[in-house]
Amino acid sequence: MQPWPTWLRLSLSHVLFLAGVCGYIGGFFPNERAMAGIFFCGGLLGEIVSWSRRIMVAEAVLLATAGAVWLAFRPESREQWHAVLGLAMASWLLVPSRLGWLRWLVPLAALEVLYLGINAESPRQARLASFALLPISLGALAADSWLMATSGARSSARSRPPLLAMARWSLAPALAAVVLAMLAGHLINRQEKPYSPYSAGTGASLANPSQKTEGLRSPTIGEPGQVTPDLDIYARLSWTSDSLPEGMVYLRAMCFDFAATDGDKISWRAPSVDEATGVARQAPDPAHECWVYRAPSDNDVVLHPDVSDAVDLDGLLGDSVGNLYRTGLGDSPRVYRCSLDEQVRAAPVGEESRYLGIDTRLRDFLPWEDIELGQGWSTMRPEDAAQAIATAIQSRCHYSLDLPTPMHGSGGALRTFLFDPNPQNRVGHCQYYATAEVLLLRHTGHPARLVIGFASTERDEQGVTFRGINAHAWCEYIDSHHDWRRIDPTPASDIARSLAEIAPADLPPMTPAILSQIAADRSSPQAVAEHQAATRSQARHLALGLGAAVAGVVLGWAVLRVARRPRRDPRLVMLERRADDLFNLAITLGIPVNPSTTLAGLTETLEMRTGMDLSRWRDAHLAARYGAGPIPEPWPYAQMREGARARGRARS
Repeated sequence: MQPWPTWLRLSLSHVLFLAGVCGYIGGFFPNERAMAGIFFCGGLLGEIVSWSRRIMVAEAVLLATAGAVWLAFRPESREQWHAVLGLAMASWLLVPSRLGWLRWLVPLAALEVLYLGINAESPRQARLASFALLPISLGALAADSWLMATSGARSSARSRPPLLAMARWSLAPALAAVVLAMLAGHLINRQEKPYSPYSAGTGASLANPSQKTEGLRSPTIGEPGQVTPDLDIYARLSWTSDSLPEGMVYLRAMCFDFAATDGDKISWRAPSVDEATGVARQAPDPAHECWVYRAPSDNDVVLHPDVSDAVDLDGLLGDSVGNLYRTGLGDSPRVYRCSLDEQVRAAPVGEESRYLGIDTRLRDFLPWEDIELGQGWSTMRPEDAAQAIATAIQSRCHYSLDLPTPMHGSGGALRTFLFDPNPQNRVGHCQYYATAEVLLLRHTGHPARLVIGFASTERDEQGVTFRGINAHAWCEYIDSHHDWRRIDPTPASDIARSLAEIAPADLPPMTPAILSQIAADRSSPQAVAEHQAATRSQARHLALGLGAAVAGVVLGWAVLRVARRPRRDPRLVMLERRADDLFNLAITLGIPVNPSTTLAGLTETLEMRTGMDLSRWRDAHLAARYGAGPIPEPWPYAQMREGARARGRARS
């Protein structure tokens, strides 16, 4: 089997990488998929027409493609301009295919990584896109080196061993690409943090809230023993309005949709953090605004009042059940603006089954009829059923932080809490009450989920304090209007009684610095915009500095190389260029070229391929190269191409 000619390998390689660039744009920027498809079709057509070797035909096709994209999309947004410019530059580099041009995808990929580090809405998307760019750029370098080594088109390649040639054109640029990717990744990791005038954190990884956290942990019932009260302060809520929240104040953290059994324990799970995607900034413009102080922790969950999801933070990430995260939020103390206006949380249509599921080991082995018999909860309105179930749980169970050993078997913790014959064992804290409420609602056909956060009545003149002991769990169900509604089955009087047992002297004092900073932030909301503008400016300056440094290194290397290059005879330079042009023509005609190919041998092959007598040009070039003859006239490139076509048509 004859190997593919060099021009075909070159063309296919360029088309393949053009498809990779268009696929990258379409995959990570879904709104621009149609634009990427048009550019790919235009580039493919341009590459095909370039086989005719007519000058500027492929370039004309690319210009027509760019014009069509402009007329069809009229780019206005930053993302559209990014896609248009990136696809246009990639098309210009790759079409028509030319030896030695694939490597220029590396600086284009480096520019793209810098763009992502500054402008990406989602840090997770920026990281994934950056990792996708690395194999594209390194693959382009490898393909370029392979084509250069197999074609031997460069004069330097004919005079160097192939191994050194590949190291020069592949290994060194690959290492440079890795360094650029690492520097750009550092820029992404240092991207803008949420507002905090005293932020000192530098981490940027999204901590997994499903793991144990400070003050909050994923709800798990069934661990016996005494729960030690945690009096550390985890959050503060302050407001400017005269209309203050009354009664218990709820600070929302996360909701959970799936309960799994692990022996006698029951654990709640939320969607994976890796599935979180960017959500639009929910800057509140409320009638009643508030400010949340969030202490450092090992999770990045956004705490906010349970009445509203409006949070004034950039870079928010959300999962499929509405939990909010912000990369690096837990690194240091944070203050951000929220809303106290009542907000209706509409339940997703068509996803009710997600909030009706019960682990079969719970559904089949718990004596539900002992508590459900004759109640008719499944026929009630959701509001009435939720209240009736909460009343039934409160009448059977008692609040306590001293937990008994659960019964053995699947769901033993819930079996003990709801169905133990000994009333003294039917005790538990808020997570037991909320778990029982959610599962009983689901068992009777009412969609429900579990929510954790904080609930506190500890007030002072500046707001409400939330300590570790105020960590709380409650239930949300879908009401008759198909909205989420909160119900807290844990008896409020029992919670107040357990907190009252803690002597006032045991409460740690509030930190004056924290209170003064909350007051300053609350009275100066314009500081939010000023801080965000300053951090954006710092990121842009860092990107520009990095780009200038890279450009300076490349320019310095080029100047140093030119300065150290020995002066050469202009005659020899001209002769080498013409010889290189002849070798390139031979490659386009499908003639094998390697480092041992000589000018005399190549002209003989070209004479057989074209039917022309090239001895006059060959003798003139050899005389000028090795003797004192004058600079000869250029090789008859056009006539040789036409002769090769005529020979090819005659053979076919």
